[in-house]
Amino acid sequence: MVPMLTAPQVDPGQLPQTPILPAISLEASDLFPGSPLSAPAVPARPMGDPFGLAGPFPPEAVDERPEVLAGPPLLYPEPLRQAGIQGRVLVRAVVDTLGRVEPGSAAIVESANPGFDRPALGYVRHAIFRPARVLGRPVRVLVTVPIDFRLVR
Repeated sequence: MVPMLTAPQVDPGQLPQTPILPAISLEASDLFPGSPLSAPAVPARPMGDPFGLAGPFPPEAVDERPEVLAGPPLLYPEPLRQAGIQGRVLVRAVVDTLGRVEPGSAAIVESANPGFDRPALGYVRHAIFRPARVLGRPVRVLVTVPIDFRLVR
C-alpha cells in the first residue's frame, strides 16, 4: 500500500499579504514625449524563420559571397558606343537562395551615364549567381554589382 501525502493545513490569516499594485497605462506619448510617434516597430520575421535567416543579409555578414555564374550578353548602347563614352553602373539587388535576383529588387545606385542604366539593370535581373551561404545554407543577400561599359580599341 502507498502512503498518502497530504499538504499541511495553513490558516489563511497567517499568509503574507501580497501588495496590490496600481494599474499603469503607458501611452506612446509617454515613451516619446512631445512626439506623435508610436512605439518603434519591430520587423516581422517570416513564418518558419525564427532566427531571421531569410535575410536579406548584408554581404559582409555571409560566409560565402554570391558570384555571377552566367548572364545575358551586355548590350552596349549604340549612341554611347559611337560617341566613345565609357562608364560604370552600380546596381543593387537582392539575390535569393536559388541565385536569382528577386523581382523588383534591382535598382541603380550610381551611374556614369543614364544611357547605361537600362542595359545594366537587364543584365543583373537575368544573371545567375552562386547563392550566398551562412553556415553552409543558402541565404538571401543584398549585393551591389558593378557593370563596366568599356570600349575595346
